[in-house]
Amino acid sequence: MTRWLAACRARIALPLLQGRALLRGRLQDRRLWRDGVAQRLWFDAPEGRVAATLRVPNAPHRVPAVVFVHGSHGPIGLDRVLSARLVGYGIAVLAIELPGFGRSPVPPAPWRPEQFTGQGVMGAAFIYLQGHPRVDAGRISLCGHSFGGSVAVTASLALPPLHTVIAIGPTRRLEERFLSGSAREGLQWLARFSTARRLRPWATMEIVRAVSRMVGLEYQVGAWQRPAHPPLLLIDGECESQVDRQFLAVLTQAMTPPLAHRTLPASDHYLNTAGLGPYVLYDRRAVETCVQWIVEWIGRHPSRVAHALTVEAVR
Repeated sequence: MTRWLAACRARIALPLLQGRALLRGRLQDRRLWRDGVAQRLWFDAPEGRVAATLRVPNAPHRVPAVVFVHGSHGPIGLDRVLSARLVGYGIAVLAIELPGFGRSPVPPAPWRPEQFTGQGVMGAAFIYLQGHPRVDAGRISLCGHSFGGSVAVTASLALPPLHTVIAIGPTRRLEERFLSGSAREGLQWLARFSTARRLRPWATMEIVRAVSRMVGLEYQVGAWQRPAHPPLLLIDGECESQVDRQFLAVLTQAMTPPLAHRTLPASDHYLNTAGLGPYVLYDRRAVETCVQWIVEWIGRHPSRVAHALTVEAVR
């Protein structure tokens, strides 16, 4: 019964959270956006076949590009509206669907933590963009929202030379909230992990703990204290919990430049945005500010010399 209740809660969590997101921000900033035409494609990664959506601006020259990865609930409306707005600023966006999410197949059992970290997927996406004729191979960045932000940050450490890395509301306090023996939300995290990825039966808590610790930003701080890491931009919202914002601020202070931490005014974890099918009701101020910060961060840093990655480097 406890597991069934946790599964039910995991399934209704996103609609409830997005409904609450609509109560944030100003009514006059509300905009309704309908998803337009985008190229759907597939590419091969170490974890298996992966689905993605590619948006490329109509430009006469090669453009910078972003690999965008969604959060633990899967692809949502916020991801699509952010991608579309970035394209409007001349940046190509490859939005991937991690294994088990969206159109991407469920990873084959028996499951291993490496199938769920997104490391191989991000590497394969990076290689795909390097070979795209309209993309500047020296200006490819990783960007993610929520758990996807943590995936992007961690994957970037294995994929030099990246242009920049952007994490929007990266998952925080994993040990305290989900993973320790005294964590109150451990079963809920297991339920979300398994139901969102369509895993039957559920993954074990050992796998969930391993994946979380391999990806979580709080476990990667040491790597960001060394020089020559990619420029990292961390973004959170003023309406996220105070303890989460303070935790991210402490992590940021422990890292070394190039680095920035910015907080979106009057914005929650979902940028006050909710999606329903192809439609997205979004907060113009929060979304536009976030997009401008990303565009400015990408434009601030010089192009890095790109080189071909080997399969071993991706893994």
